Formats: sequence, C-alpha cells, structure tokens
Amino acid sequence: MSTARSGTPVLRITLLGALLLALLAACGGAPATTQEPGAATPAAGGAGGAATPATSGATGGGTGTPQKGGTMSVAYQNDIATLDPAIGYDWNNWPMEKMVFDALMDYDKDVKLIPQLAAEMPKINEDSTVYTFKLRPGVKFHLHDHPRP
Repeated sequence: MSTARSGTPVLRITLLGALLLALLAACGGAPATTQEPGAATPAAGGAGGAATPATSGATGGGTGTPQKGGTMSVAYQNDIATLDPAIGYDWNNWPMEKMVFDALMDYDKDVKLIPQLAAEMPKINEDSTVYTFKLRPGVKFHLHDHPRP
C-alpha cells in the first residue's frame, strides 16, 4: 500500500510534464503564412527559390523600391495608458509618445546624446545647475506659438 502512494507523485509529475509538453507543442511551430492575391511567389525550380516582384499595385513582398503612403498596423500587448511623456515613460507608451512629441535631445544609434529640437548641445554653467538650450530656427509649440524666454 505504501508503494502505491509513493508511485502516485511520480505518476502525477510524469503526467503533468507530458501535458506541459503537449501544450507547448500546440502553441509552437511554424507560423501560418498568407499571401495577397497577385503578390510575389517563389520561382518554381529557380536557384535559391528567388521571388519575383509583385505586379499591378499588390502590397507586401518586401522587394522593389519603397513607396510613400500606405498603412502600417502595429499590435501592442496592452492599451496605451497615456500620451503624457511625464508619466508614460515605459516600453508600451514611449514609442507612441515619440511619434507625437519631439524632444530637445535624443539618442543616436550609438546611444550618444544628440540635439533634436535643440540647435546644439546645451551650455552648462560651472556648478552644473543651469542648462541653456538654443532651439533650432522655426521651432514652435503645439499651439503654433514661438517659444519665449
């Protein structure tokens, strides 16, 4: 009787592991692919399976010259909580805020500070308590008003 009880946890763990593997297998795998009507298709029998360009205004394919206009859809895990950059400084809100607001400074691809709305790097006083920014010509606030000192 004690053998049956001691075997029960092993059986439970084994079944739980098998269930977990089955769930992972069901959620994984290659993503389904869809293709727009008239979009580029891989060449049959061609070396490397090269794609031919899409014709007659078909979208997608990733080949050819980029075109202005169109629509790009982006999915986020959560709703955007705020567009206020003072309180929405997180991974979900920040990309949206950067599309709406420009900053005095930004980062380049090497993560170095560069002027964005500022015309140059700020002047900093001797005790580092005052930063003076010169703005680029033509910078306006959202109400089309020029900044005042």
